[in-house]
Amino acid sequence: MNEKPTPSRPIHIGTSVSPSFMPAQLDAIDRYMTYAQRLGLTSIEIDFSIKGHYPQYAPLPYAWEESPVWEEVRRRVQQFALSGAHLPFLGINPLSDDPEEAKWANFEYHSSIDRAAELGLRYVIIHTTGHRPGTTRQTWLPIWVDYMGEMTEYARRAGLILCLENAAATFRLDDTVYVIRQVNSPWLRMTFDTGHAQHILNWNGERICAYAAYGSLENFIRQEHDILFTLHIHDNFGERDDHLVIGDGIGDFGYLRTLYELGFDGAWNFEHNIDDNWDSVEVAARRLRALLGLSDAQAAGA
Repeated sequence: MNEKPTPSRPIHIGTSVSPSFMPAQLDAIDRYMTYAQRLGLTSIEIDFSIKGHYPQYAPLPYAWEESPVWEEVRRRVQQFALSGAHLPFLGINPLSDDPEEAKWANFEYHSSIDRAAELGLRYVIIHTTGHRPGTTRQTWLPIWVDYMGEMTEYARRAGLILCLENAAATFRLDDTVYVIRQVNSPWLRMTFDTGHAQHILNWNGERICAYAAYGSLENFIRQEHDILFTLHIHDNFGERDDHLVIGDGIGDFGYLRTLYELGFDGAWNFEHNIDDNWDSVEVAARRLRALLGLSDAQAAGA
């Protein structure tokens, strides 16, 4: 008889509330909380990204601005067992040859980390966004190791875990892992984005498979699960970063069952496009729990 494994502790399933087409992220948090309470979801991720003309992302005030909104956000996120934030990633280049542009990028990052600490969050997520002219993969990886080392130290002083996502310059999973393992700090972990990992990136005429160095995502999970801290769970059809609900694309997510069985206890966050369809969070939660072999009560730790 094959018995389904029972978690030794509640697993922290949640969602990124920003991609919801709502006028303010505080409204998105409130909408999500009604689902979280009913479904036993214990994780939440907010987003400090400054997105300007991207209306699908519900905004927050700038991280460096004083606003009564921040206290309202703090009161809400503290109700979750695990909470974090995505740092800005659009229009930001900390490696720029322009000193002012690089300085501004650091200001955005530092202000967002400071704000996350004030909100009582546990982690922040960063991309290797930006470039330096004339660099190649072989030369930019050491540069990112140095930069992530600096950012990890800043996050550590704020009491936050910095999570590097498999995206942008470190789209390849082996590149993300390389940077994290070279920095070699418990304060730098990984946000594993399932959608980025399974779609093929077309870059300068080259088709890049994120998991090629491992042969499969199952192999990646078995080899590198120790550095994972958060997940971004979404689906696609293999050619674009569609951000679909898990199960609505062609993804084979059996490796998530492996990750669960290996004892992963971080954030299982959905990052599909909610587009004000909050029932999609319930659909995603039920599909994930079925994949992991859990009942709603087991997943919530009841």
